[in-house]
Formats: sequence, structure tokens, C-alpha cells
Amino acid sequence: MANLALGIILFIFIIGRQVKERVLKRSTFIILPIVALYEAISMYHPLTSTSMWQEGIVLLIIGVIGGVVQGLITKVYERDGIYYSKGGYLYAACWIILIGLRVMVKFMFDQGISTETLWLTWISVIVVYGVRGLVMYLRFPEAIRYVFSENGKMKQRAMIK
Repeated sequence: MANLALGIILFIFIIGRQVKERVLKRSTFIILPIVALYEAISMYHPLTSTSMWQEGIVLLIIGVIGGVVQGLITKVYERDGIYYSKGGYLYAACWIILIGLRVMVKFMFDQGISTETLWLTWISVIVVYGVRGLVMYLRFPEAIRYVFSENGKMKQRAMIK
């Protein structure tokens, strides 16, 4: 249950950060997927029934759709040699809808929040961020390449100081 509370707090924090403009950093693409992977691994339980597999497939489809939508909503722009991103309120609304859909799927397949398949929700988060990153790369390749380059890393460090 502590993992669920941590997840909810993390989501609220991340959703809140998406509304305002911020410097586009590597961590934007890396930290939440790593946390989600840790959560998924710590909660892993084998899929032993057809309904568990169906739930996983539905959550993956929701994750792909959510990632595409979020990648299309996110604005990336350059100012004074620094790349910024902003999701805005539409992006935050998308996260809230995704969370609501995940809860609906959990109740459809589990009749509640089952810990046996809760790890699938975290896998779905990884998919959302992976697809979102891919869509953002396709839309803004120069910005994403720059963020992952040494020059981008050094410039970000200089801004923090």
C-alpha cells in the first residue's frame, strides 16, 4: 500500500510540473520510467489467467495511445540556446484521463485494485513515456538530440549553478 501512496504522490508532482514551462532535460525522459520499472519489478506477479493477459494488452494499448497524445500535446521550443518544454493544462488533463482509464480497466478485470496485476499499470507508464519520447523526437529531433548531447548536458549544468 505504501508503494501505491508513493505512486500517487509521484504522479501528482509530475502532473503539476507539466503545466508550467521548464528546461528540457534528460531526466524528463529517464527518471519516471526508471521509477516505474522499479515499481513493476517489485510488484511482479506472473500472468496466470486469460483475463490478466487481456488486462495487460488493454493497458498497453492505453499506454501507446496516451504516449502519442502526450507527445503531440507537449510543446518544445528554444530560447537563448536553451530548449524548454511545456505540457500545459491539456497535458495534465491527459494524465488524469489516463489514470482514470487505468482504474476503470483494473475494476473491469479485477473488480478492484488487485496487487497481482498492479505491476502492469507501471509497465503502462513506461510505455506512455517511451512512446511520448519517440513522438517528441519525431516532432523535435534537434531538441531531443541536443538534450542528450554533451553540449546540452554541460549547458544544463551551467544553468543550475
